[in-house]
Amino acid sequence: MARPADILGQQGKSLSMPKKRMNIATSCNDRYARLVFVNLLNIHEILCQTYDVHFYLMQSEISEPTLAALTDFADGLDLTFYNVHVTERAMFESMSRYARAPDIERFFDAACHLFLPKDIDRVLYVDTGDVLFLSDDYGFYFRDFKDKSLLVTTYWRLPEDPLDFDQFQHLGGGFNSGHILINLERLRARGLRPQHYANYVERWAAHIPGKEVLYVGDQGFLTAFFAGEIGKIKKKNRYNVKVVDLNGQTPDMNPKSIHLNAMFGNIKPWQVPFTSPQDLDRLELAVETINPKTQTPQRYFTGYENSCILTWWDFCARTPVYEELKRKSLRDMTLLRLMSQRISTQASALRDLIT
Repeated sequence: MARPADILGQQGKSLSMPKKRMNIATSCNDRYARLVFVNLLNIHEILCQTYDVHFYLMQSEISEPTLAALTDFADGLDLTFYNVHVTERAMFESMSRYARAPDIERFFDAACHLFLPKDIDRVLYVDTGDVLFLSDDYGFYFRDFKDKSLLVTTYWRLPEDPLDFDQFQHLGGGFNSGHILINLERLRARGLRPQHYANYVERWAAHIPGKEVLYVGDQGFLTAFFAGEIGKIKKKNRYNVKVVDLNGQTPDMNPKSIHLNAMFGNIKPWQVPFTSPQDLDRLELAVETINPKTQTPQRYFTGYENSCILTWWDFCARTPVYEELKRKSLRDMTLLRLMSQRISTQASALRDLIT
């Protein structure tokens, strides 16, 4: 099966020219730390011939053996790896308390200016594991913020008033937070400190007393906290392409990066069980939902989407965690449970229709 095009875009670059610096960060707990190996190798192979990449892993509880293995692996790559140990937990616990999210690490993007080096003015934050770079022609990183704190590529609703809490009801988020350019210089200039985040959450909770869940993860929180401070680029762009929107079709222009999210209940590549690549070609799921972009029934694990999953596993295969993650994929029951739930829901709806 063909892989997404443009992953060899770095060929032909002059090695004599000085490289521009690119700061990339992710954050996770110990459960997802092994996926950082895939981030590192993907960035090394696609971006590092063109850019001087500094990669920051923000974490508060990853085990020492895993950190040591990541450091050793990164030493053999053409990038600079940093383990950023976050000791400030109180404000993040306050933020996660009202979220439909079990961990605090996903919120590190919101306040990363507090613990990333003071001499860097911007950072591209990406989700751990499920974002793949496909091209080294990555101009998005160098875009003008236009006096905004964040710059995003995929968005659907961006409120302007952070204190109009009523507008955030039922808002899971207004943009995709798995790929954000963060203006560290502006966040520092705004003087944002831990108490600003904690106070904001408490003010929001007081406005809607008794509501246990105010937002969905960091995506919902960022949309509200940075309302009015979020810049965007035109919607049809080649950055952070969500392959599920393509409904299996090949994109009309080669993506520079893809986001492997929202696949059949947000299944990730490492949760798709297979023993050989041909298994994916035989796996196709269709649902009753109509894809708004193609106006056809939504299909998963077919065509271009499968080729992207295989590309992810191609990178993973060249890391020390490949065999472990492949074994886990065969034992992962997430996809089976989601399929069973959908079958049960459809069967129940059919019974109701008959009776």
